[in-house]
Amino acid sequence: MDISTDQKNLNCREAQLLLTVIDQKKPYHEMNDAERSAIQHYILCEECGYLGLAKIRKVNIHCIDAILTWAQNPALEYDQKTLYEQLVKEHILGHGMNDREPCREGPCYELRFHATRQRGSSSFDPTEILINLFPALLNIFYKEKWPLDKLFEIQRNRTEKLLDDIENGEIIWLTGQYHHTFELITEIQKHIEGLQMLAIELAKS
Repeated sequence: MDISTDQKNLNCREAQLLLTVIDQKKPYHEMNDAERSAIQHYILCEECGYLGLAKIRKVNIHCIDAILTWAQNPALEYDQKTLYEQLVKEHILGHGMNDREPCREGPCYELRFHATRQRGSSSFDPTEILINLFPALLNIFYKEKWPLDKLFEIQRNRTEKLLDDIENGEIIWLTGQYHHTFELITEIQKHIEGLQMLAIELAKS
């Protein structure tokens, strides 16, 4: 997430006023200095972080929309590209210094558990979260009886990009924390395993 700017620092009131009017889907790299300065203030300010972006903007996010957004950017926890992605991160993981007020609904709790369960381990590897993300999402959608069409579309687009990189023998497309093509191959295998498990569960029902 690159929100660097040369503009002077804003105070809390100025930053929060700007945060309420910035287009939440506008990419950070397309924002002007004032907008980027407001976001930079929010990210660094303990007081604003305590409030949370949803409270400042007076918005609510539905769990299914948050999870689909995470699916579109599997590295969202570390690399948000829009205010909306920041809202999604805070909805699922919480906001502020102590990750306050994360969503307590079952689907978001499960995704949060998937994203955080390895932290604190000496063998923690963020690539494992990415590699195993879509099987976890398929399981969430199946248990919630949510329509699978949008998730399948996101999954198809991602696997196509992964296959392009594998064919080229290098990581060209932004795939998150990956450094080697064998990690892309491993994720493809996990996609297949996730779909196989889903097919078995659907056959039982």
